[in-house]
Amino acid sequence: MKKFSCFIFLALIISCKSENIMKDVPIRLYKPEWEMIIERDTSFKCSFKEVLNCVDLQIISDTVLVFQGQIYKDNSNFFYLYSLRNYELIDSFGRKGRGPDEVYQPCLVPVQSNSYYLCYRDVGKEYIYRDNIFTSQLEGYAIPISNVMSWLPIGIDKDFYIYFKDNSFIYSICNKTGDVLSEYKLYPEFTEEYYATFLSSLLTTNEQGRIAEAMVNLPQINIIDLNSGVKRSIAVDKAYKKWRKMMNKPFDISTHQYYMAIAPSSEYIFTVYSGATLAEIYQDGNYRNEIHIFDWDGNFKYRVQIDEHLLRVSFDEKQGQLYGIEKETGHIIRYNIFNN
Repeated sequence: MKKFSCFIFLALIISCKSENIMKDVPIRLYKPEWEMIIERDTSFKCSFKEVLNCVDLQIISDTVLVFQGQIYKDNSNFFYLYSLRNYELIDSFGRKGRGPDEVYQPCLVPVQSNSYYLCYRDVGKEYIYRDNIFTSQLEGYAIPISNVMSWLPIGIDKDFYIYFKDNSFIYSICNKTGDVLSEYKLYPEFTEEYYATFLSSLLTTNEQGRIAEAMVNLPQINIIDLNSGVKRSIAVDKAYKKWRKMMNKPFDISTHQYYMAIAPSSEYIFTVYSGATLAEIYQDGNYRNEIHIFDWDGNFKYRVQIDEHLLRVSFDEKQGQLYGIEKETGHIIRYNIFNN
């Protein structure tokens, strides 16, 4: 990895608890330990022509690259499997429909590249699935909770949900039948469901009991240790302090969007950061993406500047490579993060 700047900073601890949108959780404003610029891997030129309008991607078992495409008249499947060794098509699956083995509106959940399961939530049917793509063993069941915003699998028989109930946004661990095993109410000032958009976030897990949440409308990530109950908040820009001012501000082209994508590894959390306005992102394209890399203890390890705008990412932990979907073209691109 080419190091553009190798500056090590002490974290700037600027917070008091009242400055964090999350109740009773201290927040820190960090600068990265390392700053870098990297270029896309120009030797990677695969077109994956079978995938029409790729909307998401995920690496499974360190060997398979899964793409989610959109459905068109001449195409009946959502998911496409390619070998990471030669990038040839292995299989496609996920027929559109509302039957037992069909999906309607799948939404992939980012998991570590060594996972054997493709996990996705069918927003249209309100089902969640764990799909072993090697054995074709598909486990699916109805979401047992209403008003769910986000879902993560955190074990064989447990799930993590964010949902709205009784005038509260609740972070909860439940079993498959919906029995609540533990819960957190971290946003007591938000008592109306319409705040769900403002509280939007991107979730992932290290599969060892920790949850990472990158916030879309604030420049911060939150890490929750589900085993100990310890919570950490890490801010990367002073705008995190303005949440009270922002919470009732209408969304328009001047609204800032901060974190745009997330992917885990056993050691790190990879996020795509913009900090740009909606006008800059979706109209004139006049903004720069960064890749922010945190460890699971909440340290801001790397800020990586890139030239491309990314929609989704997945990290190949075995090879140290980050794959992403380029926003303007829909092309799949690759960065050699840790083996340059």
